[in-house]
Amino acid sequence: MNTIVITHASTDVSFVSDLAISLEAFDLHITAISEHRPFRHSHDDTLQSCDLLIVVISPDAIVMPEVRADWRLAHASNIPIVSVIWYPAISPDAHILKRSVSFYGKPFSDSFDTLLNMLLRCGIYIAPQATWLAQSSRQLYDVPSQPATSIVATSSTDDTMQRLAILVLGGVALCITVLILMQSYAM
Repeated sequence: MNTIVITHASTDVSFVSDLAISLEAFDLHITAISEHRPFRHSHDDTLQSCDLLIVVISPDAIVMPEVRADWRLAHASNIPIVSVIWYPAISPDAHILKRSVSFYGKPFSDSFDTLLNMLLRCGIYIAPQATWLAQSSRQLYDVPSQPATSIVATSSTDDTMQRLAILVLGGVALCITVLILMQSYAM
């Protein structure tokens, strides 16, 4: 599983939360970090061991020294960087942020599809079975209705995985329902 760190300003947390949940649906491990961090050393270790850094660009993020330090550290460590433009802002280090995807003024699903393709080009593995499992959450998070063609797998193994996933998800839903009913009767 690939690890992706998202660095952002705390004012962008709602967008980052939606982005992280949508990416996690594709079997990616996501760590989102705002500028408020008590232990800088452990954060640097997390950043240096990640496979890719996503920098959420907004006027607040650009002026945060912690966010700028993150992309400079990733650049110095040869970690791929993708900037996600949540709201346009001019970066003094724009030469570092060569790969970018704009979400500003566009449907989330269109930009998210572009981001997935960019992640693939950066060498981030997106599990084929995860694309099917993520379809159940597409409407909730406005993820594209059709995944990028380069991530769709079409083998009989995937059909088996889909059937297995339906059984597992159905079992989990049943267990949750039983627990909720038991808890309501206990009261």
